[in-house]
Amino acid sequence: MWQRATTNWNIFRIIRLLLGLMIVIQSIQFKEYWFALVGVAFAGLAVFDMGCAGGSCAAPPIRK
Repeated sequence: MWQRATTNWNIFRIIRLLLGLMIVIQSIQFKEYWFALVGVAFAGLAVFDMGCAGGSCAAPPIRK
């Protein structure tokens, strides 16, 4: 798990992490703590390189 969190960083992964952190900070400033959970989830997906951002959730091509 540590190796997955520390390797293969690209610009889109960094942007997702920054957006997640920004959501957490803004939600704490506005006292909307439920949105902090969304920010933590968003940042966590970036840190552990999970989710569909890399195209891993795409449907396979149709074979004729």
